[in-house]
Amino acid sequence: MNNVKEFPRNYLKQRWLKNAKPSRSALPRIIGASDLVRNEVLDLYEILKSTVDRLVHDLSKMAIYKDNLKELLDQAVIDIPTVPKLNGKAVMSSMLGVKEPDEQTLNNPGLSKTKGTGCFSRFKPIAEVTAEELSKRRTCGVCGQKAGHNSRTCGKALAETAPSKKQKQQDQPKRAGLRQSTRKN
Repeated sequence: MNNVKEFPRNYLKQRWLKNAKPSRSALPRIIGASDLVRNEVLDLYEILKSTVDRLVHDLSKMAIYKDNLKELLDQAVIDIPTVPKLNGKAVMSSMLGVKEPDEQTLNNPGLSKTKGTGCFSRFKPIAEVTAEELSKRRTCGVCGQKAGHNSRTCGKALAETAPSKKQKQQDQPKRAGLRQSTRKN
């Protein structure tokens, strides 16, 4: 675009740059810190970003800058011991100043249905469900048993009844080459 590689600094307005708003990527790492600490961390991030933006065109100076940052990191590791990571419960207890009790004093609530089941349905107590299961079951009208069948599906009734129409048709001899005729009653 007209051989322009860099815009003059006085034409670049702060609101159009990528660093118009301060970086918030550092804030989730700071837990329970004061506003002064947060501002210092944001300033450090801003300084780091701006120096990297300036050194991007000169790789030799960027390598020197990277080595200096590694030395500073090594010195910080030696000077300040690592802080153990806290889980979410420990963070909440330190923020609230209350320790979590060892034993559970409240019970979980009963389950509820999330789908619509009609307005007249209810949860039956276990005693009522078992009473329904133990109540008198229907019996077969032919044999009198309670074995999960009725008079239509009873084995005795099926054995005693006459053969069906299909069985009668299968018993008759077939004539070759002719279609079987069916009579309507």
